[in-house]
Amino acid sequence: MMGMGARAVLCCAAFVLPGGADAQVSEAEREALIDFYHATGGDDWHVNDGWLGQEGSECSWHGVQCASPDDDHFVLRLMLPDNNLSGPLPDSLGDLDGLRTLSLGGNDLEGTIPSDLWGLTKLSDLYLGDNQFSGPVPAAILGMPEGAPRTGVNLSANRLDGFESGNVPHSPGKEIRLNLSGNPIDTLPPLAWRETGAIEILEMADTDLQRTLAFDQAPWPGLARLDLARNAITELTGLSDSTLPDLHTLNVHDNRLEALPESLTTLEMLIDLDASDNRLSGDLPEWFADLNLARLGLDNNELSGPIAGVFEAMDLDSFPHPGPHGALGLIVHVANNGFDGSLPEIDFEAFN
Repeated sequence: MMGMGARAVLCCAAFVLPGGADAQVSEAEREALIDFYHATGGDDWHVNDGWLGQEGSECSWHGVQCASPDDDHFVLRLMLPDNNLSGPLPDSLGDLDGLRTLSLGGNDLEGTIPSDLWGLTKLSDLYLGDNQFSGPVPAAILGMPEGAPRTGVNLSANRLDGFESGNVPHSPGKEIRLNLSGNPIDTLPPLAWRETGAIEILEMADTDLQRTLAFDQAPWPGLARLDLARNAITELTGLSDSTLPDLHTLNVHDNRLEALPESLTTLEMLIDLDASDNRLSGDLPEWFADLNLARLGLDNNELSGPIAGVFEAMDLDSFPHPGPHGALGLIVHVANNGFDGSLPEIDFEAFN
């Protein structure tokens, strides 16, 4: 058994190389890295150790990680976050045709993100948050490689202003975790994007979403978590199990909602709802008793009535919830409202 384990470790060590003078990539990849260095102001990077070194040293350059299946070295990851990169990304990135991860967040990069993602057909993790990219979010994000069923895409805190239309790739089984928070986008992804079922998590906090947000145009399968915090949304319509069959977390914290829609009760998967810092007022509606939540956020509203009613509406007898990672207890946040009275008696032994 020890011999088998040793062989497994050696196999993995032979595939991923953190660096080394004997790890030489192809001439095309070396030239692509050099072009990338010059295009993004490499001389002014905070750290550029090793860059532009002799042939065969590329895999030891700061931020470059290589792989070597069958002694054929190639750049696997390019990771230079918070490193004072500037300017547009060059098309020559496409010559890094084995690149899986591109992590360049927290820089001063600009320009548009091309519709073919620079031709990087194997790219599975893209982190470009906190830069100056503009234009639409490319649809190619939805068709990132089949070999990476769960993909992280962080484009937050840029200047992106919408979604690319036209041909939208469809990759069954994909799960995209898409962070677009902090961009001046005033609409949800178009129907063609939603219908792919590829978006598992969508973060659109601090964008330009406002007024009525409608979900009733067509089903949106696959979406499990939706973050719409810190916008100017006044109304939610079309929330139902037929439009959002997989939604388990909804964050509408810090918007301008005066009421929550009763259709929330039809979302059978919903267990986490944060509606704090809105304009909700009056008693909790009776239909709250039909929600099957494990977490509810109502802080900083203008709700009133007996505080016991909040917990009675949550149906304490139904806890703890079974969940994919074990049982889920009950968490309720109701601070800074106008509730009165005392908390109900809770049998905590029932939660053990």
